[in-house]
Amino acid sequence: MTTSEKIILAVLVIFAVLMWLMPVVAAAYIEQQERKKRGEPDESKAQYDERQKLIRLEASSHALYALGGYLLVWMVLEFLDVLHWGPRTLTLLAAGLLLAVVVWNSECILRDAMLGFNQRKSESGQIIMYFSLGLCWLVMGGSNLEAMSGSLGAMQMLMGASFLIQGGLMLYARHRRKLAETRLDTEDGAE
Repeated sequence: MTTSEKIILAVLVIFAVLMWLMPVVAAAYIEQQERKKRGEPDESKAQYDERQKLIRLEASSHALYALGGYLLVWMVLEFLDVLHWGPRTLTLLAAGLLLAVVVWNSECILRDAMLGFNQRKSESGQIIMYFSLGLCWLVMGGSNLEAMSGSLGAMQMLMGASFLIQGGLMLYARHRRKLAETRLDTEDGAE
């Protein structure tokens, strides 16, 4: 593969990722604007305070940096003829998007911006969902390592591991929050 073909392929990969995200973002924005015009409040929507919104925006920029770094490393490895795009392009793109989602989600979990203040009661259910999805993806990936192509099984195992990590982070964040609440209660009781 020549250098110009590699550059064209890199631009196409970045364009494909942006084109994949654009309809989702546009649809969410249009729906939000339509609800505002009709004057319909969305009661099912999570309500975040300003601090949580700022943390989520900052986490979005970190996720974008992680995705850009991943694509940069991928391109450098391709130019050095260490990693070839050919048969693994879709798997490597999915892994990059998964990395961005995990970075965003993990930062929001650790900085207490994952759940809105009206969603605390469903936190245990979400932790169970993360762990069960992680185990399912790991089992599917393990069976696909032997039966199908190894890259698909590896991607499924990576997804399972990411769900397990995020479930563990949610458990850790909940434990840390409860410890802080306990400390506040004991300090208030001591006064």
